[in-house]
Amino acid sequence: MLVPELIGRFTDWCSRHRVPATVRLYRGRLQSFARKFADCRRKDLGPLDIDDWLKEADLKQDSTPLAPGTRRSNRVAFKRLQSWAKENKQPKKTIVKKLEMPRGNRRERIPTTAEIRQLLRLGKPAFRLVYLALLRSGARPNEICRATLDDIETTPGGVRMIVLAEHKTARKTGKPRRIPIGKKLESLIDRSRSEERRVGKECRSRWSPYD
Repeated sequence: MLVPELIGRFTDWCSRHRVPATVRLYRGRLQSFARKFADCRRKDLGPLDIDDWLKEADLKQDSTPLAPGTRRSNRVAFKRLQSWAKENKQPKKTIVKKLEMPRGNRRERIPTTAEIRQLLRLGKPAFRLVYLALLRSGARPNEICRATLDDIETTPGGVRMIVLAEHKTARKTGKPRRIPIGKKLESLIDRSRSEERRVGKECRSRWSPYD
């Protein structure tokens, strides 16, 4: 089986058993792998072939290194493809037994009040809206940017929440992510909806300014 076909079967399997965000990650990170080894079979690849691919995949078009998190994602995608192929005997061979993982960027401090004010003052309107939503909700950036009006529910007690079925720990917890909507966050949602109506976007159900 050629490498592109193997990747196609892997991503098809992921589309049935994993959330869309995970499928997009694997498919995007493995595109260059499929191109580089378009005429190769997986069983013919060796550790040095994977090392050569990573040298290329870890660079931007201007030959500067990608962010550590992106380089790490390249390796995560390959390791998952390799383990899936082995589990499904496609073929039952490990190409790389140990793959060095780049260390991710560490978030070592919280912005000061002065820095937050500067971010809000200098940032674009869409950025300010999302940043304020993060400050007022405690949600992850990806959660705020993916949330839609359809994700908002009201509990029997009258508390409004953003309820996300797909989130970072969904497979681990088996529960949806619930983000309470306080008065300040609610005002941001209303502001975004007003802006959306003014601009006249086609997808009127979404309130995220990034969509």
